[in-house]
Amino acid sequence: MQIRETEAFILRTYNLAEADKIVVCFSKEIGVLRGVAKGARRLKSKFGASLEPYTHVVLTLYEKEGRELLAIRQSEMIKSYFELATDHSALAVLDYLALLLIDISPSHEPDEKLFRLLKACLESVAEMPIWSREIALYFELWLLKLSGFMPDTRNCTQCRQSLSQGDCPVAIREGRILCQSCYHGGKTETWSPRVLKHLDEAFRLHPLAWSQKHSSVDATLRQETAFLINLLMSRCVDITQVRKKVAQAYIPLAETQNLGEQTSMLPHKT
Repeated sequence: MQIRETEAFILRTYNLAEADKIVVCFSKEIGVLRGVAKGARRLKSKFGASLEPYTHVVLTLYEKEGRELLAIRQSEMIKSYFELATDHSALAVLDYLALLLIDISPSHEPDEKLFRLLKACLESVAEMPIWSREIALYFELWLLKLSGFMPDTRNCTQCRQSLSQGDCPVAIREGRILCQSCYHGGKTETWSPRVLKHLDEAFRLHPLAWSQKHSSVDATLRQETAFLINLLMSRCVDITQVRKKVAQAYIPLAETQNLGEQTSMLPHKT
């Protein structure tokens, strides 16, 4: 049995038996991991509130060869985000980010850049919850990039011509961005180059800086940006199902039936 210590964010928890919890975390040194915290549901548990979702912790783990579930022996809290507990819109976005990570990131594969991204976005939502949806778009863009699903936003995939020259529309086809000369018309959706410039800025700015900029651009650019990100995300994860899972926890079930047709980020709780 190997003892490991790792910095992590709690993503999800599930009740197990009468007093235990299964905890899903994103760890700096391990990646997505699942562990059992014995006695975590007891009133005087040694874990206290350290296993609440989105808490930043240092975990002490026991790992047995061949077992995916680790044993969580200790959890030391670094930072909590309890101030968001009553902000349902922000919590819905954090749930969404957590589910994306769990769906896209392979278990037990560390990714320090992805860990830093999650940390920056959690801190940004806590600082400016009013921009939580914009921060989620930022997270999606970086998740696409770090997972290898983000196409080049500066040059045509086929001819390598710069996409920033002029105002000619560009097209997305099978995850590739093509200039007007290469996509040859047809039924492919086309986009203004300014959308690509706006996306590209996310890779140079802090989440709060990009979110502030995104919130201040015109409505057309905001909608086109959200739609394009949605299109790209749908290539690597069942985005509709992820959003439905979150929505069902925050809005009445009857209102989720048309959620898959929406292009906005996430609905507010009513």
